[in-house]
Amino acid sequence: MDILHDLHSRNSTGKIQMRNILAALRRENPQMSQSDLNHLLTSTVRQWQREGRILFPHEYSDAWENGSLPKWLEVPQAPQAAPSLKTLRDRAPWVGQMLEIGPDLPLNKASITKALAINDYFRRRDHREWVPARERSLQLLGDEKLLDSARVSGLFSGRITLDDIDCFYVPEPLNGVRICKESNGPILIIENSTTFFTIQKFNRYHKRYSAVVYGRGKLMKNAGLATDSLEEVREEVADLHDMRELPEVHYFGDIDPEGILIPIEINRIREIHGLSLLVPATDLYKLLMRFPSQPKAHEWMASLKEQDVIGWLPSIGQEICDTMRDGYRWCQEYAGHKQVPMLWKTDVHKSTS
Repeated sequence: MDILHDLHSRNSTGKIQMRNILAALRRENPQMSQSDLNHLLTSTVRQWQREGRILFPHEYSDAWENGSLPKWLEVPQAPQAAPSLKTLRDRAPWVGQMLEIGPDLPLNKASITKALAINDYFRRRDHREWVPARERSLQLLGDEKLLDSARVSGLFSGRITLDDIDCFYVPEPLNGVRICKESNGPILIIENSTTFFTIQKFNRYHKRYSAVVYGRGKLMKNAGLATDSLEEVREEVADLHDMRELPEVHYFGDIDPEGILIPIEINRIREIHGLSLLVPATDLYKLLMRFPSQPKAHEWMASLKEQDVIGWLPSIGQEICDTMRDGYRWCQEYAGHKQVPMLWKTDVHKSTS
């Protein structure tokens, strides 16, 4: 019996409660322990997602209040003939600033898709909440970089600005290290600037890391940065707290081939120099995997081996490999201004490794 088909056939709303999926798996596998059942539930749901059989709820909905999976899933309706771009444009319930923009949009897919997403945001916005532009881009358009050009030129010939959609450009930080004097915890390296901005901001309150370091993407693989520069930060933190041992260094980046390869290659450099290895910020990586995966941005390169991925992230490495082999990824901007504080609040006493 196909569990998803069975549950969907007995449900008229299109929503499948996660507790019902777990109950069905328990009936089929009565000998399994609860921890094994939870693992089976996660792997089953992820497989359904990769196959396009289910949709995750919106990332800001209350379905994500607790746990690594949402409280419910949606089963997409059977595909119907796609309406024409003219039909989409002419029948859209345009609101706000889009009232003057929408009806005259050029009939190309990129323009219509972006306009409908922004119009939908205006329709359901009940208050203004400011976030980094890459977080808003990921939320509205499913790609963290699609609003990059709007910083200068705006959208739709400048008629919609970043301010209009309640977001702001995050510049490259002048100083790529933020020391938290009240924490003697590990140091965290962040791959991208937007996530660095978000995490160092909330770390001031949660005091989870003694320092947050901006890795500048693959530039962190430079031998000098990966060794001497990073050791200087460790020594500064140790001196600040009179620590006998230098703090651990954790790493968090995109879940795609290039993002996973960065810390692996940093560790190869550090091993040659006899230095302690980076540790993955596993709780943050798992946070990304709660959200829908995206089409890949980078090809799987020959220098990245599946055993390296599993060695870097043992508990989730195989699932990551399967996802990347299928052509999908998770960008680290999913660790946004709402998700990080919620994660740290509910997991404050747990290790990040």
